[in-house]
Amino acid sequence: MSRKGSLLPELQAMTRPKRMLTVAEAAECLNVKERYIRYLIAEGRIDIVKIGRLVRIPEQAIEDLVAVGYRPAGG
Repeated sequence: MSRKGSLLPELQAMTRPKRMLTVAEAAECLNVKERYIRYLIAEGRIDIVKIGRLVRIPEQAIEDLVAVGYRPAGG
């Protein structure tokens, strides 16, 4: 049996990121310019994954960024 096949499906789901976004896709999700996403990356304020020269942003990092900045109305 292959090593990958021997892992429990639950373990595979835990180790697999939801979705990886490009800088352009992350900017579109937040309705900001790509330049701002690159600024966040340079400042270390958003998690990234580098694959060679490619930069990908886990969808969870976008959700975390929004959660940190969330402020309810009237509060």
